[in-house]
Amino acid sequence: MPEVLKIMGAALALTSCIFLLSLVPLRRVALGQIENIHGIPYPQDQSNSHLITEPLAHADIYFPSPVLAQELRLEIKYTPTNLSSLAVGVREDSFWLGYGSRQPLPTRNEEFSMAIVKIPLTDKFQEIDRSLDLMFFAESPDGDAPLWQLHDVQIGTSLPTMPSYQQFRNYAGSILKRERAL
Repeated sequence: MPEVLKIMGAALALTSCIFLLSLVPLRRVALGQIENIHGIPYPQDQSNSHLITEPLAHADIYFPSPVLAQELRLEIKYTPTNLSSLAVGVREDSFWLGYGSRQPLPTRNEEFSMAIVKIPLTDKFQEIDRSLDLMFFAESPDGDAPLWQLHDVQIGTSLPTMPSYQQFRNYAGSILKRERAL
């Protein structure tokens, strides 16, 4: 019986150490290029703003550590020129358009806007290179191509957040099901 307690104690200690390491703030998070779904970068003007003319805009976010118990903080600066709705999301599963929960951004006026969005990351799909897929979803009021300008996306250091049981279960499942090189 004492051997079983030692093994259980060691397993608990190892799990606790891994969890505590995930609470350490991230060192450097990098945002990849803003592009359409075909991988073509959106044009930039002199002020480094992107003119978005399609319903979807994509960028990779590169993390130096696993996303267990992390929360992403985005500060987005944009001008909603011709939009009825605008939302941002992080991919949740291996399906290329698996963005179940999207955070809406205000589109009330056609002037410069800023929004701060917080997204829990534990149950999000993290690639083998530890990148996450960030996607903007835009709709125009008249059914034409949306038109808006993305001025800046600042990624705040991720904040430690306690995942729910389901989020942790999804995270563990994604690690176990991840494709590996032969």
